[in-house]
Amino acid sequence: LGDVELTARYQLPNAGPDRPFYVLWLRYKTRTGRDLFEVVTDCVTRCVANATGTGLPLDLPTGSGFSAIQPGITWLYASDPVVFFGSLSYLHNFEREDVSRTVLTGAPEGFPQTTTEPLGTVEAGDIVGFNFGMGLALNERAALSFGYDQSIVGRTQQNGEDAPGAVRVVLGTLVLGASYRLGDRTSLSVALGVGVTRDTPDVTL
Repeated sequence: LGDVELTARYQLPNAGPDRPFYVLWLRYKTRTGRDLFEVVTDCVTRCVANATGTGLPLDLPTGSGFSAIQPGITWLYASDPVVFFGSLSYLHNFEREDVSRTVLTGAPEGFPQTTTEPLGTVEAGDIVGFNFGMGLALNERAALSFGYDQSIVGRTQQNGEDAPGAVRVVLGTLVLGASYRLGDRTSLSVALGVGVTRDTPDVTL
């Protein structure tokens, strides 16, 4: 189980057929998933046979470790056969106090293999996100979409200061999509994401 999320949406009244639609939404994310601080972290100093550890989690966490709230607005404007769309959002991560993690010590057999490392108060960086694009209907069944999605992730704070090695991250993705309506209740959709910034995955499908 990952982080359970709840989202509420409200569509503002539309003034006319030639005006855009606006949808306000509010998302709340819990931290029900097993987070970064609950899995064992590789040591940073000497670990095994004088090799240096990575300092990274040894298991993949299923949650972010932080509760968060995210308001946003989405707009859509139809200009047959094209629909233009876009959204703007802001995600705020709530800080956590008395945070600690379990780290490998690299000690030989017979000695404690892990130790608890206190981290204090930690707040993950907030995220400003936006996207825009267009959907093009080819016929009554097939459509293509082209869009761009970007998120700006702020620096993580530890005890009121930037965490060691914390940097601001910009994630930009060019998204190409296609959909085909197989029936009244079924559609087949595929989306290809191409990373255009350094910290973004090169390809997502």
